[in-house]
Amino acid sequence: MINSSGSSVPKSRHASERSRRKRMVEECVEKYKEHFSFLRDSKFLQDLENDSVDSDIIEEELSALHEAPISIREKVVKFLQSNPFQVLLCVIVLLDAGIVIAQILLDLNSVKGNFL
Repeated sequence: MINSSGSSVPKSRHASERSRRKRMVEECVEKYKEHFSFLRDSKFLQDLENDSVDSDIIEEELSALHEAPISIREKVVKFLQSNPFQVLLCVIVLLDAGIVIAQILLDLNSVKGNFL
């Protein structure tokens, strides 16, 4: 195998360099996996392993993304998509449906009383 300078590189050295780079990328990904959903995508991780990007660059970019200020819009979207809010919304909808059904039944009883 020939490297970029034109000299021969043993396959074992190339393989060890690749495994070292893969391990460092995996460490960076593990550190930020909970913060970014795209790091959980297996295709993205495979592309990242095949890429020859330096792990320091990945670490720097992920830390910059993690420390970036979150806008109010992003906070609201995150809140609206959260599980507790979705459950609360379902409870409110069911409560509203129950109230509407109760009103319909009361109206039916009052109309039935007027015709008797």
